[in-house]
Amino acid sequence: MRKVFTYLFTLSLTAASAQMIKFQAAGFGGTTLNVAGTTTKHSMIIGAPVSQAAGQSNRAGFFWGSPDYRPAAQSAGVAFSSLSHNSLTITWTNGNGTRRVVVGKASGPVNATINSATNYPANSVFGSGGTEIGASSGNFAVYNGTGTSVTVSNLNPSVIYHFKVFEYNGFYSAYPSNYVNIEYQTGNGTGNPGNRTTLASPASTAANGISFSNITKNQSTVTWNNGNGTNRYLIVKQGSPVSASPANGQPYISSAAFGSGADLGSSNFVSYDGSSNQITITNLLPNTVYHYQVVEYKGTGADNNFYLTGAPVASQLTLTAEPVATAGSAMTQTAFSANWQTVAGAVNHYIDVSEDAGFSSFVPT
Repeated sequence: MRKVFTYLFTLSLTAASAQMIKFQAAGFGGTTLNVAGTTTKHSMIIGAPVSQAAGQSNRAGFFWGSPDYRPAAQSAGVAFSSLSHNSLTITWTNGNGTRRVVVGKASGPVNATINSATNYPANSVFGSGGTEIGASSGNFAVYNGTGTSVTVSNLNPSVIYHFKVFEYNGFYSAYPSNYVNIEYQTGNGTGNPGNRTTLASPASTAANGISFSNITKNQSTVTWNNGNGTNRYLIVKQGSPVSASPANGQPYISSAAFGSGADLGSSNFVSYDGSSNQITITNLLPNTVYHYQVVEYKGTGADNNFYLTGAPVASQLTLTAEPVATAGSAMTQTAFSANWQTVAGAVNHYIDVSEDAGFSSFVPT
């Protein structure tokens, strides 16, 4: 028995050029299931086709196929770089769509409703010219194209911005104003969406005038004049000048006990973090030169913005350790030999001799 299938289509032609019409039909000859796992869709172009996509067949001026399926693989790996207080660069790994749109929102996750058959013009100047998806929703299209990155500007300092990349198919350069076949992948990808805090507004004046006091064999008090940051780091390195700097957008643990704070690399330790202009650094070695640098910054952690220009540096030698006396030797009625352990860095030794076992005041030289 021969089976007969009847389909009803309503075609609407609005221009002399080819018009893409979408319809759905179960069991339509030669169909393939939607790769995104939803409904089976087919497209038909009326008019003279410019080209035929893979899997399409020409039917006396008509051709049908499935060029408008949702992409199966969403973009992944959203990452951020080139951070500043008013811009950042977003990169991602493309899925298997032909294009993608990036949507951003300040202070909350992207929650735009992305609709099929809709194009979203974009502008990388956040909030200026790009489509706001949903009235007063704060969801702005910042990129629409085939690439893997965009630099977004016009951002506010110290604000968390959320971004999501949506893969899509169905945009045809031959018919740039015809969006009827656009289909979006709206699910999440691995590492997509993502978010990042912009940096705080930068400081503009460095600290100055580092000085030292209360120097002993194992500690030194460091004082300086503050710049116009809200806080500052004191970075300390033993034996050679400070050679590493804090990275913007990163918080670091500090400790006044040398070697216990965050190591910025090559034994450059964060020894102070705060709003004051003085700190006593401990856990130093005797007769050793330590180098110091004060770095101004604004921010409270993920938005830390460090001002490195003109950051002052200075160095200071700790005192030598005290000699340790050992037992006298070669004693006679009128003389004896005094003995002590050698002290690194000592140039001369002075010996006071007293008949009082409890004496503590030394005779000045």
